[in-house]
Amino acid sequence: MENARVEASQGSHDANHRDRSEEARPGLGSAAKLPAAPLAIAFAFGIVTDRVLHITWSLELVLAFVFVASFVWGKTAGRRRLSSVALLLSTLCFGAAWHHYNWFVVPSDDLSTYATSMRRPVKLHGTIASHPYVVHARDVAVWDESDRTICEIRCESILLDDQRVTVSGKARLSVSTGDLDVTVGDRVALHGLFALPNEAKNAGDFDFRQHLRERGIRTVVVVQHASAIRVSQRSGVNWWLARLRGRLRNRCEELFRDHLSHQNQAIAQALILGKRTDIPREVRATFAESGTMHLLAISGLHVGILAGFVWTLCRLARLPSKWMAVVMLAAVLSYAFVTDARPPVIRAAILISIVVFAIPTFRRAVALNSLSVAVIIVLLRNPTDLFDVGAQLSFLAVVAILWASFLLARLSERRRQSAKAGTIVGRKPWVRKLIGLGKNLTAAYFISACIWLMTMPLIAYQFNLIAPIGLLINVLLIPIVMLVLWFGFLFLLAGIIVPPLASVCGYCFDTLLGFLLSVVGFASSIGVGHFYVSAPSEWSLLVGYGLLAVAMCVGSLAKTWDSTDEHKVESASRLAALRIWLTRYWVKIPWVAVCVLALFGCSLLLRTPLPQGFKCAFLSVGHGCAILLETPDGKCYLYDAGMISDSHRAQDVVQKALWRKGISQLDAIIVSHADADHFNAVPGLLRNVAVDRLIVSQPFLDSRQSGVAEVLDAAVANRVTTEIVTAGDSIDRGGLVAIKVLHPGQSWSDFDNANSIVLMIEYAGRRFLLTGDLEQDGTDSIVRRRPVAIDVMLAPHHGSPSASRADFVQWAQPNWVVISGRRRGVEQRLSELYSKDTEFLSTSESGAVCFEVFADGTLTCESFLSGIVSVESRMTPPTLSAQ
Repeated sequence: MENARVEASQGSHDANHRDRSEEARPGLGSAAKLPAAPLAIAFAFGIVTDRVLHITWSLELVLAFVFVASFVWGKTAGRRRLSSVALLLSTLCFGAAWHHYNWFVVPSDDLSTYATSMRRPVKLHGTIASHPYVVHARDVAVWDESDRTICEIRCESILLDDQRVTVSGKARLSVSTGDLDVTVGDRVALHGLFALPNEAKNAGDFDFRQHLRERGIRTVVVVQHASAIRVSQRSGVNWWLARLRGRLRNRCEELFRDHLSHQNQAIAQALILGKRTDIPREVRATFAESGTMHLLAISGLHVGILAGFVWTLCRLARLPSKWMAVVMLAAVLSYAFVTDARPPVIRAAILISIVVFAIPTFRRAVALNSLSVAVIIVLLRNPTDLFDVGAQLSFLAVVAILWASFLLARLSERRRQSAKAGTIVGRKPWVRKLIGLGKNLTAAYFISACIWLMTMPLIAYQFNLIAPIGLLINVLLIPIVMLVLWFGFLFLLAGIIVPPLASVCGYCFDTLLGFLLSVVGFASSIGVGHFYVSAPSEWSLLVGYGLLAVAMCVGSLAKTWDSTDEHKVESASRLAALRIWLTRYWVKIPWVAVCVLALFGCSLLLRTPLPQGFKCAFLSVGHGCAILLETPDGKCYLYDAGMISDSHRAQDVVQKALWRKGISQLDAIIVSHADADHFNAVPGLLRNVAVDRLIVSQPFLDSRQSGVAEVLDAAVANRVTTEIVTAGDSIDRGGLVAIKVLHPGQSWSDFDNANSIVLMIEYAGRRFLLTGDLEQDGTDSIVRRRPVAIDVMLAPHHGSPSASRADFVQWAQPNWVVISGRRRGVEQRLSELYSKDTEFLSTSESGAVCFEVFADGTLTCESFLSGIVSVESRMTPPTLSAQ
């Protein structure tokens, strides 16, 4: 009997020890301690379900209340399983309904119901709803040398057909020139232009319309000058909190301008305030290619370092634990308030708040449960944040940290239990410290590797970039970033409270920022440190992340089952067998991560299947030109790559189009002539995409246009062969598609446009004519050739009527004319010059336009915005070889 008591006491002691060990262990936690995790998953799944299926809002609400009633009945009747299932289903339905209300429900008086894609004049009355900020000229169109001021306006009424109409909703207000003297809460009357936001017009494009819609904005208003805005009433007491935030941000920006070097001001604003609009594109690319782009987006790292900074100050002030918790909570929430409360900041603030609340009670918060609470709060604030890549990467990183910490804790526990755990006790203190430092460094690199592996597929899908150098540099940068942020916070605190100390703190902050930039720049300059890749397939992402989620959930359930003796009962049942298997082998399931990498790697290595025929895609790049040619034998050519407003924008469009198709190499880039809107994206493409040849004409080499030398230098730097062509040369030698140069010949015009390289492309009896900006003397040389019937033609000079002369139109007689430009209404003017049977498509209205010719001569036309436009099975009798 006494032995039984001793054994029972020992068993109770062991159980208590296991409980305390589980409670102290960082990581995932058991299912019993994660009541918020299933609810967060159900809420998120409801949001996704509504986005995909577009379920009726009323049906979602009815189902939600039905399941709530079932939950209440199950609770009162003691039906635990039924009540649990009903609770999850009701949460799912509420998530779907909440998303439907925010995403699909538009009030009948919303300003967007009166807007179209075309800008229309409007007189608008409303209230400034956000703090105005400035986008400097280098980030706007090259022809606009002034800064733009951006803010949000809450619409109240518009003047429509000389009649005042009450409206609602928020709009994005952009003021082109002049100093905008308004603040948040001011009621204003303005004269401007309003329209729907621009939507994505190419595969992989940034969808600005969807981006604003996720923030509850469906309309944009453009005002040419600040003088067109009149303040009718200054903001009242109700807006004092928003005004306070604006004043704090303005004061911080003033301190940055007064005490930091010019190159560091934008970095400081991004690191401390989360404002990235002033960062040059080259600096953004440097951070991205070094794998440190996350430093420029305020995340849990920044909030955690702030919490550590405040905790250190509290310890130095010898504050008691309760007051320390209050101060830390106030600091974190204030920082989230000043930085506009973005999803990663909210998530970090919630996690730190939960931990801080636990400090006075000496209790430990379960990490994954706290993360689930943060997910629910973030999605309640805005359910569309679930589809925000920044929020997704933030939560993935936290999950990776928790999982890695859990695995490290298990490994450490096993080592302590082994006999070898005490072998270093007798060693010298410095040896033990060195070994401990090595273990900490190894653990940091292991956690960093888990974060990198967890987020790499999503980063590659969204940004087509893999930066393995980040694995090495991020751990080494942690103490540097901590010092940078600590001195940054100290600098702002001194500048606001004790201005005389701001100069000293500012000097230290500026020096550390310069050092950080130099380290990041060195890392990005390492050739093998980063590389651009084709986007992985969506199925590989879904399957890979799905398997990881299942592994984590199963592991958590297995731990719960391991803590009971239930698996010993009914051992013959299938459920018991499954539980026993999971209890024994669940720790091996995290190797499912290998499946993620395998699927991801296969998705990158497997090139998109060869096209069944010839493809010609006219990409939408505004007033510019970029045409992608794909041949049946796997070759790929690019005819022009440029945009008058923004070369980086044109480069992004082309790169996204290539990578979405799984194309990692171009056989040649053909530059039609020396106009910037046809070639200013070529240098960037030569750096990021493998290119075999750069094909130009002699007039291009002789041109004095700015940028020509940059193109040639980029070709030399990237070991790309430059080839000069003239009329009669063939581009695709020995290929299945005939690509012949029609112009220029041996004599050239004095005008760049007239010297455009004109290509005639033939496959399966179909002909394409690419004209560049052909006009004047160049047109004369073309019409002197024997007339041929053209199936698809690029409108010369972006659809300029003067470039479509009557003799040229008669010579070509095209069935399709594609206009690569940004002006609307060009089709109507051109239709008066061409045959009534000619079809017109504009990239400004249809988005990217893709023609495909199959081996039997069938031609299909598909636009990005409207889908399939036409299918023709007719053949063109003459052939190019007959000329």
